[in-house]
Amino acid sequence: MKHYFQYLLIFLPAFLITFISLWTGLYAAETSTGKGIIDSLFGPEDTKPPDIELDDRSDGQTVYTEKIYISGHVTDIGNIKTLTVNQTPIITGTGQSILFSHLSELREGKNIITIEVRDGSGNKAKKDITVIRENLQLSKLPKKVFEKRMRLAVYPFDQKGVVSEESNIFMDMLALALQNQDRFQLIERVSLDRALEEQKLSLKNVVDGNAAINIGKLMSAQAIITGSIIETRGGIEIVCRMIDTETSEILTTEKIYSSKDGLAALNFLAQSLAVRLHNDFPMLGGIVVTRRGSHIFTSLGQDKVALNGRLIIYRDKGPETDSMIIGYARITQVLQDMSKAEVIKGRPDEIRKLDWVIVQ
Repeated sequence: MKHYFQYLLIFLPAFLITFISLWTGLYAAETSTGKGIIDSLFGPEDTKPPDIELDDRSDGQTVYTEKIYISGHVTDIGNIKTLTVNQTPIITGTGQSILFSHLSELREGKNIITIEVRDGSGNKAKKDITVIRENLQLSKLPKKVFEKRMRLAVYPFDQKGVVSEESNIFMDMLALALQNQDRFQLIERVSLDRALEEQKLSLKNVVDGNAAINIGKLMSAQAIITGSIIETRGGIEIVCRMIDTETSEILTTEKIYSSKDGLAALNFLAQSLAVRLHNDFPMLGGIVVTRRGSHIFTSLGQDKVALNGRLIIYRDKGPETDSMIIGYARITQVLQDMSKAEVIKGRPDEIRKLDWVIVQ
């Protein structure tokens, strides 16, 4: 036993020197390459920034509203800690995959909107998008023309196939938000109730396509707005359709999302949807380039008008004379710098070159 301790005292210093040398080498490798003992025990350190994906319409668009709805998806191999839009915090929880949406204020002209994300390891990602806001100054339109803008009827959005209390609340919120935008003529709720009563129908019937269109025609609505409220564990999604009552064509479809729930979320979704619908159908103006039979060609091209949309054709007689509405047309073809439309009301032979047209 005595000899054992003697050998231990002899070899222990050498063992300690060897161990320290090995540890120093491993530590140097760890600090220089980022891979070493800690990596082997706990996995590599998260050095990758989060990924930001925005919906297709977010960047580079021109809008005509005071706000813009922005939505996207953020992912990270770790946990996302913060997400801001123009320094406004958007999320309250954390996770590896987060959907987000926001209504951003716009000033007239060019706007830069900045989305910033930080994960739990301190990695940051940033994305800038550009949005142009134009002021159409609809108040300067001839009164007769502005009063003929599109007439809309807003229906309840079904929830799991039924009309719930939330469906009715959202319908009223959306109608108010659209009215505040002052882009469309809104048919009052009392007119909808009266039309349903005359047809001995209930609100449940207007979530069905054919009945909804027929009721819209009874109220002289040129288009109806309907859709669905979809509640998920992550929030509320709204799917909206605008349907032409004359052709039964779907003029536009919109999907918007909120990570919250309750009345605040429904109000946010109503405001956001009103903004989107306004920007889908801005009252942009142009001129008649030429006429061929019952068709006119206008200066409104791509990004100005939508297929199957309606146009008001009018003639401005000067500041001291009321403008005259000549007719209405439906867009049948959209080219890069012009569009073709069929006259659906009015006499085509009365339409002249350089008469005004505006999206109804």
